[in-house]
Amino acid sequence: MQRKLQKTSEPLSSLNHPDIILCTLLDHTNDIIYRAVELEIEQYKTTLPQAKVLFILARARGKKGVTLADLSKMMLREPNSISTLTNRMQKAGLIKKIRDNGENRIYVTMTPKGKDLFMNKLTASSMITILSVLTDQEKKNLELYLKKLREKGRQVLGIDLKPPYLRIFAP
Repeated sequence: MQRKLQKTSEPLSSLNHPDIILCTLLDHTNDIIYRAVELEIEQYKTTLPQAKVLFILARARGKKGVTLADLSKMMLREPNSISTLTNRMQKAGLIKKIRDNGENRIYVTMTPKGKDLFMNKLTASSMITILSVLTDQEKKNLELYLKKLREKGRQVLGIDLKPPYLRIFAP
């Protein structure tokens, strides 16, 4: 997934540049929220990447599940990394892999154990608590801004996540 980025005129050493400060703040906020989620879900011996896979599978609209290639694209991870992650999840009984010989693809779906974990145990309490500091309007604005940044980032990286991939992340 290595892609060549366009070179900008602003060196990273411009520590007072407002865009660099904003990106650093965004990154730090993301780290804090994800760490809170990790602490919340570790009691179920689940990792954040596993929870992300379960989220994607829960939102998937296809009956077959999601292909390993699609998971790789959606999570911006290398295929071998997704394979390792899903193998662990399969051994834990959270997902199952189904080979479609007609298409020569492997589909991933949640098992009843994975559904129970996702639907009844994993909560969003830490995220909800942290985001509760924002008003409903501020949340709508933040969602709009983050979607704009995500879209521009995908353009910069040359990532084309057209439907059906994008549908999974649509509200």
